[in-house]
Amino acid sequence: MEVLRLNDEEFENLKPIKFKNVIHTESDIYDMPGDSTKLLKIYDKLDEDYLYNKKHDIDNLIRFNSEVKIDELVVPIGYIYLYDLFIGEVLPKINGVCSTKYIYNEEISINEKIEILKKIGIILKKIHESKPEYNACFSDVHSDNFMVSNDNVYAVDTSSMKVFDSRGVTNYYLYQLSTMRLDKYEVDYAGMIKPNRNTDIYCYIMMILRFLSGSDLYIMGDDIYKDYLKKLLKNGFDKDLISSFMSVYEEEDNICPLPYLDSLKDLDEEKLKVARKIF
Repeated sequence: MEVLRLNDEEFENLKPIKFKNVIHTESDIYDMPGDSTKLLKIYDKLDEDYLYNKKHDIDNLIRFNSEVKIDELVVPIGYIYLYDLFIGEVLPKINGVCSTKYIYNEEISINEKIEILKKIGIILKKIHESKPEYNACFSDVHSDNFMVSNDNVYAVDTSSMKVFDSRGVTNYYLYQLSTMRLDKYEVDYAGMIKPNRNTDIYCYIMMILRFLSGSDLYIMGDDIYKDYLKKLLKNGFDKDLISSFMSVYEEEDNICPLPYLDSLKDLDEEKLKVARKIF
């Protein structure tokens, strides 16, 4: 692993990259001085306990990726220090576009969007089906954390993943709990839902439903959500796909919708109108 050590002057001279419509809640991103193929991710919070835990999580991630080797994960390739204080990570630069700009763009065809969503699902599947001892999940599943480059999709912000005993990050889909059965999802000492395979799939489903409905269904109440899915089923949407969406309420593990996404291809205008009408 590469080690980049900065002094105060070098640190102050870094200029953050501004990403339109992409929110970074814990860090800033910089071009690496003298190397256009790499980026620097430096954490906003310089509390020593926080940084110790981040370094621990990255160590877990590097070990995981070296053994499992998922090519679509953009993992750190180096550590950044301010003198002797760990403050961030060196990343390979992916020349692409945030998947948000594709999935929720009305000018992109439905079939193209489905292919991107399928590739995101494949990444999650590879993580979930890796060695059981890693107890791995992506944790922070939302469209800003996936990049489209040519015909490929890559997962970024991987240092937020849950691997081994890492806590992982609970993302914004899970801050709105009105559509979730709380007894199904384990809560930590701070009252936050612990990330696992089920929460990954829940968030993946909410990404798909945002593309399909044009609305954020994760902020809707139970009755609205269930009535909406019943309406889709009544209007000819695939039964297995709808069952996977409904599974977020059931006692069993959430059902990944990946195998059923092709049923949305070549969606006709009438069905699309039904999907876009929530109430």
